[in-house]
Amino acid sequence: MSNVVSKTISFLTNPMFVSAYVFTYVISLHEGLNGLLKIVIAILTTCILPIGYIIMLKLKGLVTDFYVSRREDRFKPFLVGLIGYTINLVSLVLLKAHIKVQLLALCYVVNTLFSMLITFKWKISVHLAGIAGPLTYLVLVYGASPLILIIAVIIVSWARIADGAHTLSQTVAGGLSAFILTYFQVILFKHFNLI
Repeated sequence: MSNVVSKTISFLTNPMFVSAYVFTYVISLHEGLNGLLKIVIAILTTCILPIGYIIMLKLKGLVTDFYVSRREDRFKPFLVGLIGYTINLVSLVLLKAHIKVQLLALCYVVNTLFSMLITFKWKISVHLAGIAGPLTYLVLVYGASPLILIIAVIIVSWARIADGAHTLSQTVAGGLSAFILTYFQVILFKHFNLI
């Protein structure tokens, strides 16, 4: 039973799914149905593109699983993800998305770049970065309850450790790095009165 629960949590909190959930929510919050094009672009570039690339790698036998568990296999998927997040950011800027939406996109680029660089030497939990970064953003920008962040981080950490995907230190590093990076990006935007 525990294995089914942890695997379900890991699947639902896949960082690429989380990006689709968060961008849809934040863009809708500011633009409603007028933001449909931006939502489609965000989902295509931050979810469909990286997942499609990973599926292609899996079908070709170049990665062992859809989570790209082996650290050595992660560079190319990270690079494709980073390219997708960058295209998303540039598109949102060109389409004059709300500044808070642009900030979210910037956080994804910076946090992904950091995780990619760490991965050259050590396996960091992308699931934890992918949940802690967006939730930190929602807490700091929209006043969401910090309790949601804490509970989500604990649940996803448990799931990734229970699945044997990460150690405690890898989950802590993923969550903490995304929290710190997102915190400073949001604070910087607030300092310059951009949001």
